[in-house]
Amino acid sequence: MPLEANRPRRRLGVSSLLFLSFFALGALLRLLLCWANRPYNAFDDHFEPILMTMKAGVIPARDACFQCFQPPVFYWISARIGEAALQAGLPLPSVIKLLQFVGCGAGILTVAVCYLILRNFRCPILRSWPRSGPSASCLATSTCRRCTPTTPSRICSWRFRCT
Repeated sequence: MPLEANRPRRRLGVSSLLFLSFFALGALLRLLLCWANRPYNAFDDHFEPILMTMKAGVIPARDACFQCFQPPVFYWISARIGEAALQAGLPLPSVIKLLQFVGCGAGILTVAVCYLILRNFRCPILRSWPRSGPSASCLATSTCRRCTPTTPSRICSWRFRCT
């Protein structure tokens, strides 16, 4: 019998439920905004490198367009999704709208991944972050661990309770 079956289920605390509620509300509002906005309703044109990648089959050079200097992974994934949508018979305006939702989904996923990473820190302030608010003290934990006897004690001991 697996060990996981014998362990009691961990209940979500109030702070986790509060965070998940705000996350769900934020994701819903982001999706509604993406639904209501026109695709080209932004200053930075991320569709240009995606369309260039779809047309040429390779990532464009950094100086080929205004946004081509950005990291290419998002553009490559979006180009593959756009190519599949075009092959499925969607017209180009619908493909552009679909690519707008790809960016929206990537933003929502980024927040979820950041939360999953941050909750694994052994820091009480970060673990209770939705309840107590973010604090810069935990972000400086690595600095605190490197304190020397010559470092002023108030710098090392001020709210550094991370383990």
